Amino acid sequence: YMPHGNVDAGISGYDFSTVGEILQADRPPVLITAMQTWQKGKSEQNSVNSHDVLLVLGSKGRVKRSLKCLNVKTGKQKLLQQTCAGMFTTRPYETRLFLPEVLKHFTLPAKFVMFINKDENPDLPSDIFSHPVNLSHCSIETSLIATQLDERITKESAPLIEIPMDLDIAVE
Repeated sequence: YMPHGNVDAGISGYDFSTVGEILQADRPPVLITAMQTWQKGKSEQNSVNSHDVLLVLGSKGRVKRSLKCLNVKTGKQKLLQQTCAGMFTTRPYETRLFLPEVLKHFTLPAKFVMFINKDENPDLPSDIFSHPVNLSHCSIETSLIATQLDERITKESAPLIEIPMDLDIAVE
């Protein structure tokens, strides 16, 4: 969520106290996280739990507006009233999704902020960490890349082998 195209606000996140504030936004966020539980009677559809990650689907009603959402983890739809005080945020580290969830709920191309553990992924370019990136497309791989595991062959000199995914082989 980048209000008024403000990249810094997109990286640091934006907070909304109530659903009413979200509904008043010029361009409502697409993904929010409730930071506190808010119950509306016994209705699960009209309530949120702390740390629920919600995909904003739109609004309903003209006078008494409600926010239509989808709980990303459970797949259940929500209809939250303006008074719902879930203390919502768009902070990227709170609204974190894994790539399979992104691909399930968003149409590419789309802009995201990526957070990757740099220590576990030293080969990835450092300029994509904690910065807005445009995910343009997803392709299904048609082959695997493998290398021999032989103590006599150094990591630098090991040949890379491309193995077609449709090859009927057993892997142990």
